[in-house]
Amino acid sequence: MVYKKNNVLAVSIGVLAGVCLLGNVWTGCRSTARVWTSEQHDSILREMVKVNPKHALAWVDSLEAEKEESHVRLAFYRAQAYNKMGQKKTAEEWCEKALEGDELLHECRVNFYATADMKFSILTYNDEFERALEAAQMGFEATRTDMTPEGRQWTAVLLHEVGYGQMQLGQIEQAENSFSQAYIALKQISSANPTIDNLSTFARVSYNILDAYTSTGQLDKASAWVASTEDAVNQFVASPECTEETRVDYLGGLAMQKALILVQTGHREEADSIYDDVLTSDYADTALGIAERSTYLEKAERYDDIAEMMPQIDSVATVWGTPSAFAHLEKYRKD
Repeated sequence: MVYKKNNVLAVSIGVLAGVCLLGNVWTGCRSTARVWTSEQHDSILREMVKVNPKHALAWVDSLEAEKEESHVRLAFYRAQAYNKMGQKKTAEEWCEKALEGDELLHECRVNFYATADMKFSILTYNDEFERALEAAQMGFEATRTDMTPEGRQWTAVLLHEVGYGQMQLGQIEQAENSFSQAYIALKQISSANPTIDNLSTFARVSYNILDAYTSTGQLDKASAWVASTEDAVNQFVASPECTEETRVDYLGGLAMQKALILVQTGHREEADSIYDDVLTSDYADTALGIAERSTYLEKAERYDDIAEMMPQIDSVATVWGTPSAFAHLEKYRKD
């Protein structure tokens, strides 16, 4: 779930420049003269990753060959592309390179924050919570002197990630304090200025706080958080600027969270009904959808259904490069 502020002009430049450069990369006739600024390269890369991350990587290679960007900025670009392709271990390696020293922080603070955020997300997917917390704390500390509106938003985003890591490591009181500060700040930002970027950030943070409670078995607190998350998510997906893919991801993920809470609190029939609805959606066969479905089926003790899913589970584990993430499901594999 990506959130970065872009004004309309920047997006327009990114789209138009991305189209031009895509054509040049494909035909091999790109000029050696530097035409675009680093900020325009950032916009171009974002658009190219959305369209075709493999071609984005080819473009990054051409930037490197022509020495048009720093090695840390190129590492940030590659991390984005590999993360989009689901190659999380490779993306993590490029995040590490981008975050070496403080070069990227001084060159472009927002790219530094985004890299810390990406690294946190990847490590969280892999259940490496101590390292994830370290990544979030590093990013959060870097934002604290950034008084720009964008910096204030990133402060709240990275603080909620600190809270998520704290929650997973059993630091409950600290986590709830981090969550409260982040949620209040982002609610105020999105209420005062309900742009698509502010709404998406608020939705993502609200969703992740809910996930923090469900994933640590704090089901009463999770139940109490559902309404707040639904409100934030529904505001976001109702925006005409929200893409269909993003809408599917948020609504599908929220449905699975609700099903997980219900199945673990004795509401099996209602939980299975929600799960069955998710199966008919496009979310069901996404990587995250498959991972969450396997978790739900285990909690629901539907072991035969897990066994039927093993080929999909194996496929996701291979793409993510983290087969150990699903090792606990091996006992349900059919002979």
